[in-house]
Amino acid sequence: MKRISHLSVAGIVAALVVTSQVAVTFAAGPEVTTPDGRPVVWTDWLEEHGPVAVLFWASWVPEADATLDTLGTIAAAARKRDLDVILVVVQESLGEAQKALEGTEIRWLHDRYGHLLKSNRVVSIPRILVISGDGTVIEQLDVKPESIRAWGGG
Repeated sequence: MKRISHLSVAGIVAALVVTSQVAVTFAAGPEVTTPDGRPVVWTDWLEEHGPVAVLFWASWVPEADATLDTLGTIAAAARKRDLDVILVVVQESLGEAQKALEGTEIRWLHDRYGHLLKSNRVVSIPRILVISGDGTVIEQLDVKPESIRAWGGG
């Protein structure tokens, strides 16, 4: 009986140590990369650039090209609401993202494994999230200029 009790206590202590290490690792927010591959902590980037309209996008999504075609109109609508637009390329390699966006003047970041999707509970892309400088999701919007124009915030 003592042995089981001792093992249980050891397991709980180990779980607490692992949990506290994970909490410290993610306390600053997930990392994304710039188009040239430099790592950036998302929360630091938001603090400097927020609030923003974040457009989650991937080249493999059926609407990918149509979304890029309307990005200028979306950005113009966002600017009228005092928001900048940042494209966050998710769940594809950096090389594929660079290839897909080559020659465009779109400002973007890369989130290889979709950490931002998961942490913000985005279930389908493309999708726009209006996010404050402190990382608070203010609104989820359809990827249409009308969605930003009709948004009640800001």
